[in-house]
Amino acid sequence: MNNSIEDIQNLLGDIFTLTSDEVKLFQKALTHSSNNSNNNQRLAFLGDAVLKLIIREHFYRNNPDWEKGDLTKKKW
Repeated sequence: MNNSIEDIQNLLGDIFTLTSDEVKLFQKALTHSSNNSNNNQRLAFLGDAVLKLIIREHFYRNNPDWEKGDLTKKKW
């Protein structure tokens, strides 16, 4: 995948309804900074936070018997 707008729409189109501005933002987020002059470090910061949230929610929902300490050990 070369991160074209069409590729991104095909990848996410079945899951989300995206505006053209949102697709462009995904394109920027999925493009490594070495490929262009855009600095996407701010998006990387946000993406890391979102991934942490998804992983933590997964552990929380799928392990109801785990105590806080167990969740903390596995969180990331």
